[in-house]
Amino acid sequence: MRDTVVVKWGGGLITNKSVPCTPDLDIMSKLANELSTYVAEGNDVILVHGAGSYGHLKAKQHQIHLGYSGNENQMLIVEEIRKDMMELNALVMASITSVGAKSFHPHQWAKNTGSEFLGELPHASPVTVVHGDVVPTNDAKRFGILSGDHLVERYAVEKNVTRVVFAMRGADGILARPPDVATEIDLIEEFDANSSFQSVHHDEIDVTGGIGLKVSCGIRIAQSGIDVHFINGDISHRLGLAMRGLPVRGTIIRGGNH
Repeated sequence: MRDTVVVKWGGGLITNKSVPCTPDLDIMSKLANELSTYVAEGNDVILVHGAGSYGHLKAKQHQIHLGYSGNENQMLIVEEIRKDMMELNALVMASITSVGAKSFHPHQWAKNTGSEFLGELPHASPVTVVHGDVVPTNDAKRFGILSGDHLVERYAVEKNVTRVVFAMRGADGILARPPDVATEIDLIEEFDANSSFQSVHHDEIDVTGGIGLKVSCGIRIAQSGIDVHFINGDISHRLGLAMRGLPVRGTIIRGGNH
């Protein structure tokens, strides 16, 4: 049976998040190989990638996440960020050229932010690619940042997918303590709404909510009956195992139909 999996490549995984517009091409290549093998087995993937240093740094510096401030210069920055995101997206697309992927830039079809953003979700088989972006809004803010995590949520719930995988950097999954002090025993292997966790959210860089947003999106996805996996995308084969629903070190939020 043909499965459809939603995969999120975190922006902090595929870029150096502290240096503007710096991709990690080695990681991207490894992830692309695992994704391509899965697709070659006859499966579909909806790939969502984050912005990392292609979006967050400039957006934070100019407070793009807060909307229009009255400074027309912001509109130029919005266009710059969109251009940067399309540049990152082109690198992602180049890494998966063999799989017949099609990319759809959200600022061209989506409106508003949050999990209830507007716009019919574009879809192509076997691989759909979308990404976090600066999108127009219907209110006085004029624009806002649509997080890749909210794209993951809507695609998962609306497109009848088999499972969801969040691939991150620097943590094996959801941790009971922040990554810089966590040990192996702090990995929460099964997470539910009653689990407690701590994260390091870099407010000075990240404008979309960090791991907390991923967890809240994951809980809502699981409530619709879909398993959600959180894995360390740095480590070979974990993405491939998680996409197949096979045992892998990480965190799972089990879908409500289990």
